[in-house]
Amino acid sequence: MSEYDKYTRGSEWNKWDLHVHSSASFHWNGGKRLFEMSPNEKATALQSMYDAIVKSEPVAFAIMDYWTFDGYLEFRRFVSDNNLELDKALFPGMEVRIEAPVNYRLNLQVILSDSLSDQQLQDFKSQLLIRAINRKLSNEALASFAKTLDESKARIHGYDSPESLTNVQLLELGSMTAEITKESLEEAMKTVPCTMAFVIMPWDTSDGIKKLNWQKHPHADSYFMQMAHIFESRDHDVVDLFTGVKTDANRKIFANFQKTIGGKPKPVICGSDAHKFADYGAFPGQKATWIKANPTFEGLKQIVFEPLDRVRVQQENPAKKLPYLILDKMAFLDSADMSRFSKTHIHLNADLNVIIGGKSSGKSLLLYHIAKTVDPGQVEEKMKTLSEAGYDFEQHSDFDFEVVWGDGIRMRLKEDRESKNRRITYIPQMYINYLAEKKGEQHLRDLIESILGQNNEYRHFLEEVHIRMRKKNAELSQSINDLFLLRDTHAQLLKEIKDIGEPKAITEQIKVTQEKIDKLRRLSGFTKEENDAYEALTRVRDFHQRKSGRYQGVLEALNAFVADATDAFISSAMSQLRQAKDKAVQYNSEDKLIDRLLRGLAQRKEELLTRFGQEYARPDAQLRVSVEQKVAKHTDAMGAAKRRLEPYLAKVKNQKFLKELQVVLEKERRKLTKIKEREKKRSEIVDKGKTARKKLLDAYTELHAAYQSISTKLAESRFNKVGVDLQLEARVVFDSDRFAKSFSSMFDRRSNFGTVFGSFFVNNQYVYDSDVHNANVTTIFDSISKGEQPNLRFRGEYTPRDAAFKLFDDYFGLKYTLTQRGDNILRMSPGKRGLVLLELILHLSNAEDPILIDQPEDNLDNRTIYNELNQFVKDKKVQRQIIFVTHNANLVVATDAENVLVANQSGQDQGKDNREFTFEYVSGGLECTFRDPNASGILYQMGAREHTCDILEGGRDAFEKREKKYGFLK
Repeated sequence: MSEYDKYTRGSEWNKWDLHVHSSASFHWNGGKRLFEMSPNEKATALQSMYDAIVKSEPVAFAIMDYWTFDGYLEFRRFVSDNNLELDKALFPGMEVRIEAPVNYRLNLQVILSDSLSDQQLQDFKSQLLIRAINRKLSNEALASFAKTLDESKARIHGYDSPESLTNVQLLELGSMTAEITKESLEEAMKTVPCTMAFVIMPWDTSDGIKKLNWQKHPHADSYFMQMAHIFESRDHDVVDLFTGVKTDANRKIFANFQKTIGGKPKPVICGSDAHKFADYGAFPGQKATWIKANPTFEGLKQIVFEPLDRVRVQQENPAKKLPYLILDKMAFLDSADMSRFSKTHIHLNADLNVIIGGKSSGKSLLLYHIAKTVDPGQVEEKMKTLSEAGYDFEQHSDFDFEVVWGDGIRMRLKEDRESKNRRITYIPQMYINYLAEKKGEQHLRDLIESILGQNNEYRHFLEEVHIRMRKKNAELSQSINDLFLLRDTHAQLLKEIKDIGEPKAITEQIKVTQEKIDKLRRLSGFTKEENDAYEALTRVRDFHQRKSGRYQGVLEALNAFVADATDAFISSAMSQLRQAKDKAVQYNSEDKLIDRLLRGLAQRKEELLTRFGQEYARPDAQLRVSVEQKVAKHTDAMGAAKRRLEPYLAKVKNQKFLKELQVVLEKERRKLTKIKEREKKRSEIVDKGKTARKKLLDAYTELHAAYQSISTKLAESRFNKVGVDLQLEARVVFDSDRFAKSFSSMFDRRSNFGTVFGSFFVNNQYVYDSDVHNANVTTIFDSISKGEQPNLRFRGEYTPRDAAFKLFDDYFGLKYTLTQRGDNILRMSPGKRGLVLLELILHLSNAEDPILIDQPEDNLDNRTIYNELNQFVKDKKVQRQIIFVTHNANLVVATDAENVLVANQSGQDQGKDNREFTFEYVSGGLECTFRDPNASGILYQMGAREHTCDILEGGRDAFEKREKKYGFLK
């Protein structure tokens, strides 16, 4: 079975137990030791060992028997001889005691590759020399060393005098007390190829290096700390120190500690130290070793190359991404051409996936279909932006593509896109270049706002601001409608007052007429009592006449309300439709529908008035009856007063003249009453108009302030840092061009706006200044409210009302400026700008959805990628799943990609044909390394590492650079 078939998702987190003992170890609690067993007992024990390994959770084990490889070798032969399948890794190892200036036993372990032969392991062991007797390590040598101990030393370890011990007891005593020389360990390590054996040094166990007195023995301390490749501990503070993570807890000793271990981070693990089969995989304190790698020795090497990222000591699985945020696998479903694609799923890793391959190998093809299956709208929009087309065969009815998410949800390319509600971010090839150009400014702004939106606090703040903006825009429209309706009503009242007459003249006429009536009364000989009664009745009549007139006015107002309100509604709707039509023309949209709406609304005006009146009549009925009753009451009282006046009036001798005067007096009084009623309404309208004007201007001021609040919020440090050294600045801007097309275009172009409105117009173009903008808009509004003027004429049928709607439209926006170390992005070189934008895109890692980028390295040199981009990618892949198509080896190796997908198309390169299909893909981790020239299909003839070196320029150099970083290549 190919390694591609075993580890289809590349490097994944699994438990590894790299410290267990077998029955070959002298310290064994699981029954008889191997050399004490009969053949049947040995077979039973080895079967038990096999069962324990298979049933245990860890995917890899290392047999760390004291002083011997016998347990490992016996088990390996047992598995082979019995044709047992073991899908877990088992590495040979040895636990030894080494000479050191300590008053305790300093143990260390050596773990070796399972690819080493029996002879290579024996060669390694044979180089180890037992100090004091200078003999090569063997059971006989251990027993011989035990014989050199005096009785007191033997008794300390629980044994009688060595002269009285059996060979088995001598072996036990020697195993407990012997030490190997440092030099012999160094020679033993030389017998195996580089990176095929690693030294593991316990740190804080009873036999760990921590207790060595570094002050008295600085040389020994530095020697062991630098000689060891891996350390053993369960303490997180210790892990931080060895892996190079500076914290408050280790800040004081950090620099010295790093220098002591050689200036390079080192991995930390822990094992179960099981001394019986039942304890395999049972980690003390529940803290296990988790390694992100294939369970192979090449996989183990990765923790040495990447000690911070590839290994954890903790209880829970370090993989934290939620299943519904991970793309798990995908497949081409091509029934149109069965030879084109395999229908077998291609698997993805939850972290960083890189797709590599030669020219036209199907790299971008795969990425495109993943993205389009999940979010077709986003893909189509971005491809349209770049003037790029999709792939022809996807139009065929028998072609489809499937994506499966980590939680099992399946999506098909051809299924209804309305049902697709999961997110990805897709960056096609050259899209970053497009963003870096002027024409990509809008998309860049959208990108920045997307990044900002990932911060929960900012998103909630922005949602509240947008609600406030919508409210203020609605208030602006309503206030304009209210204000101009009030102005129309005010104009109507003035016209009515003018039509009734001039109040002063009417008052004078009433006075003159009343004097004439009084004169007639006096000439008719009224007594004092009659005169008093006459005047009292006259006052009663006049009082009820006024009251009746006022309530009659209320009735008239109620009757007029429906018509006025409906007129306002119709006018507002038609004004809004005219604005919509203007915008439609502005953006070259179809406006026939709006024309039909305008005509239809005008034709149905009377019908709408009637229906509105009918709707209003129901809640108004009770109020109307009450007012009508008051009108009737005062009319009746007025009539009664008039009837009581008739006897007095009858005494007046010139009745004809009296009646004429009374008619005139009544008529003039009614006029004056109507004028007073309208003046009162006019005064109320003026007050309402002032309130409406203030509400309008306040709403506009608050709209402007809402935008400024965003700028202020983004000035806070926790929001304006949007990437590595990336600083964001946001300021409020005003779209003067759109303002000119919308507002200024309503007036005759011969108008001089600077003269009419003020110096904030230059060449009839509005100049925005945030400090005085609100005052400027107020000035403009007050001017257009006066209507046409000699130097300001409206075009066509536009009115001050239309101009107000255009004036108070929302022309505000935010302009973002990005700087890195003080350098504005617009002044950067294309390559540097591309890097900043790529980091900006990856900063969307505050979001958790997968991100797919086609060739992010465009315009970037290798040094920039290695020095600036790699660590950024390594940090972000922890937060979100990343899928790259790349031709750059550093984006594969230096980023420590978890999964390398290799693509190939048959017929593109001679001798590089596929096994079965035109397009084929394999996937594996960087530790997937092999060569098999006899395998069918070019992809299956080498591992992911070899493909990376073969396909990508600088691939071999990238691997060597990675390994040199930790001192394994000189």
